[in-house]
Amino acid sequence: MDRTEVSKLIKNNFSFCWYQFFKFIFSYCYRWRKYFGDLEIMLIGITIAFNSVTTASIKLKGIESYIDKWREEILQNNIRGINAMSISEITGIPRPTVIRKINYLIKLNMVEMDKNKLLNIKFNNKSYKETSELQNETINDLGIFITRTFNQININ
Repeated sequence: MDRTEVSKLIKNNFSFCWYQFFKFIFSYCYRWRKYFGDLEIMLIGITIAFNSVTTASIKLKGIESYIDKWREEILQNNIRGINAMSISEITGIPRPTVIRKINYLIKLNMVEMDKNKLLNIKFNNKSYKETSELQNETINDLGIFITRTFNQININ
């Protein structure tokens, strides 16, 4: 199927596809809010993590334990961090709030600040294990969302 055909099928099953998407996104947000206790902290943490992921140049081959190897490579790379002002601009969260929430993430040992006040992800063994489990749940939920959506649009 090409992109236009998939788009047409999704439009024809619009309500069903949105329902599946919202089931995915609500469980995703709930899971991370429960972990962090706050959706703003989740957004700030994810912004820092995305910065680390997108600036790292990691090339892994093969698919066995790919996600685990990828996580380890991200943590071991020396990546240029992101500052609080950039996080504020990206998320729309006021800078003083971003700084307060960053300090909380630093206390959890999930984020580190370098001498230039740039932030990177940093996990201790406990938080690494916990967030890896949450990421795995998210990947499973995403698979369910995609499977249900494509099963529905292929039926018609």
